[in-house]
Amino acid sequence: MSYRGVYVDGTWRTGDGEPVRVLDPSDEGVIADIASASPEQVDAALAAARRAAPGWARTPAGERGRLLRRMADVIHAHSELLARTLVREVGKRASEAAGEVAFAESFLRYNAEWDLRLEGEILPGDVPGEQVQLLRVPLGVVAAICPWNFPLAVLCRKLGPALVTGNTVVVKPSEVTPVGTVELFRLFDEELDIPAGVLNLVVGGPDAGRRIVESGRPTSSRSPAIGRPARPSWRPPPAT
Repeated sequence: MSYRGVYVDGTWRTGDGEPVRVLDPSDEGVIADIASASPEQVDAALAAARRAAPGWARTPAGERGRLLRRMADVIHAHSELLARTLVREVGKRASEAAGEVAFAESFLRYNAEWDLRLEGEILPGDVPGEQVQLLRVPLGVVAAICPWNFPLAVLCRKLGPALVTGNTVVVKPSEVTPVGTVELFRLFDEELDIPAGVLNLVVGGPDAGRRIVESGRPTSSRSPAIGRPARPSWRPPPAT
């Protein structure tokens, strides 16, 4: 089966990169060939997210929370389909796959509740009559690089906090198990009205990951052995 592996600005595109072949771990049969994103398409996804970021940041938190609840509803309605996909491409037992889908749904519902908890602070200043306002603002674009073994649970664990706090997202699933993520994006696209550019997807291998990482604010659930080659110049900030 063939899938499109690029979703940018609310539109599906055929990838211009090398095809990613997804295998069934039980028999090494071919599940899908997904046309991966080219470097230019990765850049386009990042650019779309940057364009959408100011508008999404201005969207009231309550509206952002409602979107997460609707995303959770979509997962709940299609839980059997998503679980079957995990069984086939990840090799999970049916009970484990169903559990992961349930976790994915719960992560979105939990983070949706933060739409009422995004608060600032007003502190007394050093001068009589002065007040200091502390405001929390979105980072902008968040890049979500997900692992092969919990593709949907980790994806939603990243999407929830990023979206509810007003950030736009570019997702890169593992090239080993991207089908579940592509299916979930297809469902979101068909059933929800997500503003263009708020949620973007690129399927690809290490080169796509490196290009995303160099963009600035990646969130990766992979090991340091994988993360360091993607951005060898990065070092953790000094302890304070």
